[in-house]
Amino acid sequence: MKKVVPGYYHRFHCIADKCRHSCCIGWEIDIDGDTMAYYQSVPGDFGNRLRKNIAEEDGIHHFVLDHREHCPFLNGEGLCDVILTLGEDKICQICRDHPRFRNVFSDRVEIGLGLCCEEACRLILSEQEPMHLAETGECTENPTEEEAYFFDWRRQIFAVVQDRTKSADERAEELLAFCQIRLPEKTSAEWVGVYRGLTSLEDDWQVCLDTWENDPSSPDRYGREWDTAWEQLMMYFLYRHLPDGIEDGSLPERVGFAVLSFRIIREVCSAVSPDANRETLWEIARLYSSEVEYAEENVMALLDLLFDENNT
Repeated sequence: MKKVVPGYYHRFHCIADKCRHSCCIGWEIDIDGDTMAYYQSVPGDFGNRLRKNIAEEDGIHHFVLDHREHCPFLNGEGLCDVILTLGEDKICQICRDHPRFRNVFSDRVEIGLGLCCEEACRLILSEQEPMHLAETGECTENPTEEEAYFFDWRRQIFAVVQDRTKSADERAEELLAFCQIRLPEKTSAEWVGVYRGLTSLEDDWQVCLDTWENDPSSPDRYGREWDTAWEQLMMYFLYRHLPDGIEDGSLPERVGFAVLSFRIIREVCSAVSPDANRETLWEIARLYSSEVEYAEENVMALLDLLFDENNT
């Protein structure tokens, strides 16, 4: 099976103790069966420490977070004691994978990096070259007819987003028209209400919504020089979320979700950062990803909103 990744993928490296938003904090960490079997066999004091900090619920093992919601193996230097003691290959699958995501097709697996990781976010939104997909490995199967149609349609979608003769807003409008999807016409305050109604994970995101709500008429402080970042943002959401639309028939809505996400992130950035700096963009995009993408019910709620808007 082929492996397909964005061109920037192999430049990603975890920044470990330099990360301000460690994935070892606040996230439930499930342990896959093979790793759990190994942890059961680890001898000595460290093996006892491992097993003491693992719980089982509904047949799934996970690390028990401490009162600060830290993984019990995240040490005071921001490093992983499992890696330091047993080696990097002995961490559980979810820790090895994060922040990667995978979409599986008949002939390939497509892998990407999630924006919830601050280093992945910086890498993706700083990329100046148009995103391209690099392939490795042998193709042992053929795509289904439906998948082949999807790949061709997606190439057209990507071409619209990457047409740098037009502004990001022009490209977004062309994309919506191409897919015959429209976004709900809502005021800033109404959009704040929509996003407040979603499941919330981080207080910082609510603070950002407060700021936007209190400054709803703030002008777009991010001019044309930011169009490449907006392009990468839309490409990310399309690459990550479109494949699920093959199965559930929500392809137009997922295009709308990509455009909506770009516009909400830009509006929040404009309200939060009068000086329009890249660090703010990276942080707002990271928060948005953590809040929306990593709670499936939030993605579905926004897709339902788009479906209702276009089918009433």
